Amino acid sequence: MSNEAIHDELGRVRVGLRFSGGKEVHFKIIGMHCATCSLTVQRALMSVDGVLSASVSMASDEAVVIVDLTRFEYSKALRAVQRAGYDIYRESVTLTLRSLEPEEANTVTRALCIPGVFNVVVNPVNHSVMITYNPLETSDNELRAIIESAGFRVINVAKADAGDFDVDRKAVETDLRDIRNRLIVAAPLTALIFALEALSIARLIPDALYAVLSFALATPVQFYSGMRFVRGAVRAFRNATANMDTLVALGTLSAYIFSVLVLLHVLSGEVFFRLKRRNNNLHTHWALPGD
Repeated sequence: MSNEAIHDELGRVRVGLRFSGGKEVHFKIIGMHCATCSLTVQRALMSVDGVLSASVSMASDEAVVIVDLTRFEYSKALRAVQRAGYDIYRESVTLTLRSLEPEEANTVTRALCIPGVFNVVVNPVNHSVMITYNPLETSDNELRAIIESAGFRVINVAKADAGDFDVDRKAVETDLRDIRNRLIVAAPLTALIFALEALSIARLIPDALYAVLSFALATPVQFYSGMRFVRGAVRAFRNATANMDTLVALGTLSAYIFSVLVLLHVLSGEVFFRLKRRNNNLHTHWALPGD
């Protein structure tokens, strides 16, 4: 056998050992916004038992994972991603059965041990089964069919969001809704700070009052609207890495904490959300979270 043939044969053996019996699974990841985020999620997924390979794309917010179904558990993958500070987009459906005895709960749970299901909660009291699943792999119709094939009759299907929709769009909308809510708080508070600046320039309010009021207005911007950056920096630190959140959080928190210490007369200097007049020239020394 030639060297080239031996090399080809070894290549096939390596691939076979790694992916034999493997299944390709797609997850929509929520919370990524830089290359470091995708690497962090990838490492988290690779730490899960049964994961043979993982590739995470920030552009599509999607993870492609090759898993060994005999060892892989969806709930463990979810916990690993959440521990890294991110989340996997999933949906829930509640199926109401005509009858469900307590001793039949295990039968329902076993029937729903299929690829794509993260969690199953069986409640024999109200004859309901709540299923959390990956919409990229299964659907409420398929889950209903599985339950009915196990000998139960489904009389009602209740989804949190009824109707068909694009999973990519839904995941993006979830993240954008959080950003919008934080912006709604930050925008008017920031506008008020600019208004106070104008009053200070016109010498209608003293600098000390301007500094205190700006501190009061900047605080919710820093710790509510800017909390996305702080949380991102914390999870990056926890995963022994750094990202854009780290830069934003370090900059805004440094300015904020220093300014608070100056206001409390712990340190001397100029606060970073007030104005200082020197020789009739106006020098701005203030910053807002996210700037």
